[in-house]
Formats: sequence, C-alpha cells, structure tokens
Amino acid sequence: MGDEELIKCGKLNLVDLAGSENIFRSGLRDGRAREAGEINKSLLTLGRVINALVEHSSHIPYRYSELTRLLRDSLGGKTKTCISATISPSAHSLEETLSTLDYAYRAKNIKNKPEMNE
Repeated sequence: MGDEELIKCGKLNLVDLAGSENIFRSGLRDGRAREAGEINKSLLTLGRVINALVEHSSHIPYRYSELTRLLRDSLGGKTKTCISATISPSAHSLEETLSTLDYAYRAKNIKNKPEMNE
C-alpha cells in the first residue's frame, strides 16, 4: 500500500489441560498437591467461563484465572478456535473422561466471530 508496509499477525494458543488430578487418588504430597489444586481451580474457572459464554451471560468471569485471561480471545472472542479432547477408554479414568467430554461438549457451543487481523 504505497510506502506503508502491511503487517499481518496471528496468535496461536496451545493449552494442555491435563493435570486435573484427583489429589487423593494420585497420592500427591506438599508442593505437587498444591500445584494440582491450582490447576483444578483454573479448570473450574474455565468451566464457569464456558458456561457463561454458552448461556450468553452478561458477566463472563475471565479475570478470576490467569488461564481464562490468556484464552479470552479464543473463548468467545474474535479468533478461530479448535479444541482437541483426549480421553481414555479405561474404566479407571471414567470420571476424568466424562469431565473432559463435558468440557468439550459445552465449549463446542461457544460461538466466535473471527476477524482478519491487519
């Protein structure tokens, strides 16, 4: 465009939500148990954000977790988003599998409005 340069930029968020551990079943202690607890808090907040977006709530609680603040554009924002849910066929992991499928099903119903960045 004349003398001006056109700059296109994009953003890619790769988030691994693994680690939502049942602390008692996994036998984690001290620092690792605290870390797993913080992961679980972030996942709980993520679930609240997903629910608020699907229900078209007037208040979306992005600010309650660093994870949801980072994913704000991907969660109901102006970006294309792809979610991959990894589950286990093991009966031992049934609770985690059902929770993962629930997150994925609810997140699938979020409607984003992608816009090209320039």
